[in-house]
Amino acid sequence: MQDMTHVRSRVLLEKQVDADARVDAPHLPWRSPIATTTGLRSLDAAMPSDRAVWLRRWRATGREPFAHPVLGELFADEGDRVVAIISDAGVLLPLRLRPIPGALGMLDATGPYGFGGAYRPQGSAGRQPEFWTAFATWAQRHQVVTAFARMHPFADDVVAPPTAALVDRSVTVVRSVLADDDAVLADADRKVRKNVRRAVADGVQVHVTTSADGFEDFARIYASTMERREAGAAYRFDDAFFERIHRELDGSFAYAYATLDGVVVSAELVLHSDRHAYSFLGGTDAAAYASRPNELLKLAVVRWCRERGIADYVLGGGAAPGDGIERYKRAFAPAGVRPFRTLELVLDPDEEARLSHGCAQGSFPAYRGATGAAAVLGGRA
Repeated sequence: MQDMTHVRSRVLLEKQVDADARVDAPHLPWRSPIATTTGLRSLDAAMPSDRAVWLRRWRATGREPFAHPVLGELFADEGDRVVAIISDAGVLLPLRLRPIPGALGMLDATGPYGFGGAYRPQGSAGRQPEFWTAFATWAQRHQVVTAFARMHPFADDVVAPPTAALVDRSVTVVRSVLADDDAVLADADRKVRKNVRRAVADGVQVHVTTSADGFEDFARIYASTMERREAGAAYRFDDAFFERIHRELDGSFAYAYATLDGVVVSAELVLHSDRHAYSFLGGTDAAAYASRPNELLKLAVVRWCRERGIADYVLGGGAAPGDGIERYKRAFAPAGVRPFRTLELVLDPDEEARLSHGCAQGSFPAYRGATGAAAVLGGRA
């Protein structure tokens, strides 16, 4: 693991801008495809015709939830554009393009909340390194200074970026569903087995549903958990946020509930594709901790995945490497720890160096960190 206080991966991809590149819709420069030279096209989620193409490409990925435009839109700030870069080979790269305060006309790109990267169509093969060279050309034409994404934990599902652009940040815990519940528990830490027995003995009941009926129980548990943890505004969501997930990711979400004496005491929103499920948001009533409902809830999610042919349940990691949240998740899948990497591309080194001059180097891009001009002028990184 690299020292995160000093690490900074920079890569300058090949500068190739063909004079014959076709540019459409000049009033929306981030939409302009470079179809004739790179095989790339950009889609704007706000335009119905583009969105329809995006959704077709999304379905081809196996309905990966983080490749859907809604997970860019729900986290977009004012002035952001939610876009996808697509290739002739079916690759889909979801991004938010953000104006950089203090740098007129300049943009940077960030991936969706959760996991990002250049998603392949389901079942496709080949490394396709030319995608990232083509993306660099597109970015340079449209004044995109840097690009950042939290990389998807399953490398075969995305086009591999240049190795120099990947930074090890922490870990992501993945629970394989295995053959049955007994195999899962045998593969988990002893304390997980003990806690599952405690939950069963105390009468905890669990169920998983693909309906939004009963959402108010999830909302109550999640809100109380965020309050107890003194979470910032970025982790608190109104009902409209969840209503959009219910509407636009219908068929790609589920709720898991654990009840004690008829009352929901632990709940989780799970997003899923055809192959993977992701623990997205959740919480537990502190008054029910002694009955250990969350371990039994997670076992129910694994069972639900197995019954639907979903191979893996991604638990994620902690807020910081090695923290209590990470250790809790590791206990459920000690052999399922995968690297958590970020994509950190510098596409315009001169402009990035100017913007980052004097900034602390602990985050990427540095100019959006706590000491950067973009954070000060924009109010939010």
